Amino acid sequence: MYPKLIPHTQLHIGLIIAVLAMILLFIVMHYTTIGQKVRIVGKNALAARHAGIRSDQVFLLTFFISGALAGLAGAWVKAVLTDQARPLAPMERLREKWPHTIALDFAPEGGLTGAEADLVRLAEASDPAEICGLFVEFVAGAPPDEAQRAVLADAVAAAQHGEVAA
Repeated sequence: MYPKLIPHTQLHIGLIIAVLAMILLFIVMHYTTIGQKVRIVGKNALAARHAGIRSDQVFLLTFFISGALAGLAGAWVKAVLTDQARPLAPMERLREKWPHTIALDFAPEGGLTGAEADLVRLAEASDPAEICGLFVEFVAGAPPDEAQRAVLADAVAAAQHGEVAA
C-alpha cells in the first residue's frame, strides 16, 4: 500500500501528491505560455486559431494531462477494507452511504496469501479437520476460531465414523 500520513487511518501520501499537483497546475495555467494558450483556446477556440494558436494541439495536450491526473486520482482514491475477515456484502453496504462508489479493494492488515502458498499449505495438511479449516479460511478470509474448529472436528469425526459403519 502507500505510506500513511497518520497511523491507523486511510490518509496516505496521495493527499500530498494531489495538493502538489493542484499547485503545479495552478502555476502552469497562470504563469506559462502553454497555460495562456489553454485558457485562450478554452474561452474561444476559433479566435485562438485566428491568433495563430494550434487549438488541435492544445486540445490534445489538455486531453492527455487530464487523463494522467485522472489516472493518479484513480490510483490513490479508493475504498480499502483492512479487516482480517471480509464482511458480508461490503460493496452493497458501502453504496448505502456512498452510492457512487466504483471500486472496493480488500487488503487485510496481515495480507492475503497467494494461490501457490495456499496449495503448499493444503499439500502439507494431513488432518481432514485442518483441510476443512483451510477451506473456511479461504471462504471467510480469516482462520476459523476455536468454536468453529471444534465443529469441524466433530463433523469430520462423524463422517469418518459413518465411513467405518458403512
